[in-house]
Amino acid sequence: VEFLKKVHGDAILLILPFFRLGQQEIAEILGLPTPMIFLGNDILCEGVNAIDSLPEEAGMRAAECLLRNGHRRIALILSEPQSVGSWRRNDAFLAYLRLHGVSPRIIDCEVRSGEASCAKTHDRMTAYLRRYGADFSGCFATSDYSAFGVVSACRECGYGVPEEISVIGEGDAKFFGFCSPPLTTVSADYLEMVMRMTEFIDGKPLHDHRIFFPLHLIERKSVFDLTYESQLR
Repeated sequence: VEFLKKVHGDAILLILPFFRLGQQEIAEILGLPTPMIFLGNDILCEGVNAIDSLPEEAGMRAAECLLRNGHRRIALILSEPQSVGSWRRNDAFLAYLRLHGVSPRIIDCEVRSGEASCAKTHDRMTAYLRRYGADFSGCFATSDYSAFGVVSACRECGYGVPEEISVIGEGDAKFFGFCSPPLTTVSADYLEMVMRMTEFIDGKPLHDHRIFFPLHLIERKSVFDLTYESQLR
């Protein structure tokens, strides 16, 4: 907050940190003279300028993809530090599955702020698979980086991806589209997001203005179609 008080410009684009802010800190941020645009409405306040990527849709699209491909033994991998945005996404993922009669498994990799999510997820998932085996056929990890940790853990434990365990990430980090297998992910159109940001600032007053960005599913090769396999049998 003290740093933001020293920033001057037409507007400030702000991504909130993972740690929880107190009410007094939020009040001070909202009271700053420079217009503030939150990239994600993670404080869940009305009357703020926010570009909200609708994390609920990310969770629902990931769940729909796994269900559509015949998966019923599904896990949610908690593999990033928890924030309001991740809570919204994860709750929607779980609710969508339960709405369709699926009771998902929740695996918490206990990743904390400042830790490497890919490495921590790899270690925790390796330990989980060695102890319990592949008790799920498809999973949703809460970033592309941690999803890659899941993939590497599966391989270290002798499970094929996607033949035995399907993996979905989030964020569309371009590198993971060239991995083996190319990662299926949920992502916003970031180019459109940047273009809309300029509309926020360029000659328009900023007051209680929210822009929503629906997400889309990018289907690659890390999700196996169990319905096709059953047809072959």
